[in-house]
Amino acid sequence: DQRYHTTISLYNPVLGTSQKHPYALNNDILDSLFSAVYAQDDIHVLDDRLSITPGIALASFGTTMTNLAAPSTSSLINNTLTPSATTSFTRAEPSVGLNYLINRRLAFYANYATTFQNPTDLAYGAYLPSIRIEPGKIQITKNEDYEAGIRYLSRAVTINVNYYHDFLTNLLNGVFGSGLGSFNDTGFSLGNAVYNGVNVTAEWKPTYYAKIFGSANIQHSYYTKDFNSSGKSFAGYSLSGIPKYSFTVGASYKLVLPGGVLIPRI
Repeated sequence: DQRYHTTISLYNPVLGTSQKHPYALNNDILDSLFSAVYAQDDIHVLDDRLSITPGIALASFGTTMTNLAAPSTSSLINNTLTPSATTSFTRAEPSVGLNYLINRRLAFYANYATTFQNPTDLAYGAYLPSIRIEPGKIQITKNEDYEAGIRYLSRAVTINVNYYHDFLTNLLNGVFGSGLGSFNDTGFSLGNAVYNGVNVTAEWKPTYYAKIFGSANIQHSYYTKDFNSSGKSFAGYSLSGIPKYSFTVGASYKLVLPGGVLIPRI
């Protein structure tokens, strides 16, 4: 169960607005309730070299966006005028994973899973001045995840290389019309997107006390469907805020002290 209470008052005396008479006001509460029932099995065949793990979850998502009473102060944009909205979704989330031991140190693995997530508060009319959101137009976000990789494990070295490919449906984006603070008649667009890439992680323990680790990721994330308020297509455009390349590197050392163990990391 989650609750977010968002209060915003924007003003700038240089532009002729003040705390008593701000440019924009917002005062809403978003309540989200998530629940799930999950079942999973673990099947071993081929002398335990191959393990298969099927699973199924029945997940429920309930969300209510409540706009509180409009404040007495006047503002140019009053975002508390949007009517409240409620949605409820129940979806099945299947998954399956397999792991095959090629030899005692090398394994191949693959996973598939379908998951869902409630839209953000923007879908329910938060921050939109007097825009009526029709709950029937709000759709739950769906993610289909495919992953396959190779894992090497020894006493001193661990290496993992995997490829992942995610399909996202009903990915929510805010759509602005003409003029600051003006949205289209629904306030959002529902787009589709793909996340895919290659991830590499490695760990080396030269001694019992020391460890060096790192990771590298190459990712291509792009829209397959999305439109702005004028109908312009963003298909093929990259998703914002997601780096194409990323890497990490670090080290740790285990110090055995009287009464405990200290592990500094960098």
